[in-house]
Amino acid sequence: MMDVAPPQAAGFVFRDNVVQRGQYGVYGGGAGEGLAALSTYMTSDFVFRRNLIIGANGAIYPADNSFPLNVAALGLVDPANGNYRFAPSSPFARTATDGSDPGANIDAVEKATAGVVLP
Repeated sequence: MMDVAPPQAAGFVFRDNVVQRGQYGVYGGGAGEGLAALSTYMTSDFVFRRNLIIGANGAIYPADNSFPLNVAALGLVDPANGNYRFAPSSPFARTATDGSDPGANIDAVEKATAGVVLP
């Protein structure tokens, strides 16, 4: 059997997201989680910055990301009632690469879906 390097994805960008680690996080079979997976399955030009990865071990991911322990640690305005905006006091407010909040632009989503009626 030959020892062959896995194919690598070029131009991978994962930036300014808010995600839960889930069961495996960013994982690659045979490589592991975090930077090990990214380095194995992506070309060296990959971008993985300013993400909030809830519940992940920051020691195994690229620098310039954050790892809140849980959703409550995000400092959202009122998630129980559907307001997922970052509170001005949140340590993660305005930390995206463009100075905005990471994740979805809630105001833009609400504007784009205003008046939409689902069947």
